[in-house]
Amino acid sequence: MLKPLSDLHRKLITIDGEQYPAYKEIRGEYETAKLQIIVDHVQNDPFTASTRLRILVDQKWAKFPEKYLESRKNKLALRDFIARQLAYEVEKFSKTRGTGRSGEIHLPEPGQEILDRSSVLCADDRTWEARIFVGLPASGKHVIGHIAAEILCNEIPRIAEKCMFYENLNSRSVVKHMELYEDAQFIRSWLEKNNMVAFIAENAVLPRNLANDKPNNSASPFICENNLYTTLPLPNRGEIRG
Repeated sequence: MLKPLSDLHRKLITIDGEQYPAYKEIRGEYETAKLQIIVDHVQNDPFTASTRLRILVDQKWAKFPEKYLESRKNKLALRDFIARQLAYEVEKFSKTRGTGRSGEIHLPEPGQEILDRSSVLCADDRTWEARIFVGLPASGKHVIGHIAAEILCNEIPRIAEKCMFYENLNSRSVVKHMELYEDAQFIRSWLEKNNMVAFIAENAVLPRNLANDKPNNSASPFICENNLYTTLPLPNRGEIRG
């Protein structure tokens, strides 16, 4: 049964200072006017795997353009974009606020590939779902209820509002992400039709940094020999040589 988010806030303030297992009382479903927060699993202590929660936003409030929901591929690219925005916003709020994992907010940061993410879903085309991990704050083995209330009742809704409502996103960035995925899918289809294995764009930087998968800027860009190059007419970027 859905309860107002104010109930969660009140419960967290009530258990402030109690032994950590008191956090088990917050499992449940809570709502504001435009979103729901569902606490599915509560960690056993501040050192174990973080608490799991879901954020749900109905499409009538999220208001993503319907054209992005018309195909599985479009939805995949849009979900990937939302996951990236969430990971970026979560990083701003995540910080140590007590013992162990206290205060950490986590969502796996996507790599460069646009993939079918499990951190953001839209199974029925009407309800957007984000899955986030939170380290419930503790002082030793005691609940820090007022900080938990700040995280769950203020910070998490703010993150959701910034990333799961189309009006709050940079629409041009959304378009660029969708177009990039469409171009990539075109290249894959073209390769298959022409019995080719791979396409390397001219001036691409292939070596990656050791710490992450971003291009190594000190590396030389790829140059294609004239007798080997081909040109692809991409739907959005236009002609690309490689």
